[in-house]
Amino acid sequence: MKKLLFLSAIALSLSGCNLDNDPTEEELTHEYLSDHVGLYETAYELEGHAMLARLAVSDLGATLVLTNDMEVSISLSAEVVDQNLEFASQQSCTDVGSGFSCTLTSQTINLARIDTRHYTAVNQLAGDYRVIAEEQVADINLDSQGTFVAQFQGCNITGTISTENTFFSVTPAANSCGSEHAVGVAFSNNYEFDPTSLEVYLPGSVLSGEWVKM
Repeated sequence: MKKLLFLSAIALSLSGCNLDNDPTEEELTHEYLSDHVGLYETAYELEGHAMLARLAVSDLGATLVLTNDMEVSISLSAEVVDQNLEFASQQSCTDVGSGFSCTLTSQTINLARIDTRHYTAVNQLAGDYRVIAEEQVADINLDSQGTFVAQFQGCNITGTISTENTFFSVTPAANSCGSEHAVGVAFSNNYEFDPTSLEVYLPGSVLSGEWVKM
């Protein structure tokens, strides 16, 4: 009887260890994002208008940018749910091996991975920028390490920009302006060593917009 109780105690202990070793949702999300880091894009048509869809995935998050033929863009942050990327308005993207299949406004499009793009290092972006968004003006200083400070009237936002080879990941660190604190993406407007502006997409943030180098 004592031997049986002893073996039962060992079994319960091992069972508890297995449960403790199960990956958390946060770990599963990070693993999924890390496995899919890259830029995916495609051109498509929506109600007679040319559209460009860009999906930027870093190990910190995923951002979907949709741009129409009038160069008006919206950006959406993703949540990883059941090995899919889910966005607002029931929009989602599923890994299909060579890219993503995305359901956007009732139509399905395929986004291919973009691997060939000129490389710009973060230190080549360093300088002073200005952005006008939501009738607010912010002066931004970006140093050679990728740390930025954006000063609005009465508040500021700090964070970092890091390179992902085909795009830049933007991560706010501190925010006293009351806007969203989402991870976003930035694209250089050219591929020279001294870009004149950055397209920055931070869903829900006043920092979204064109950062013009001063």
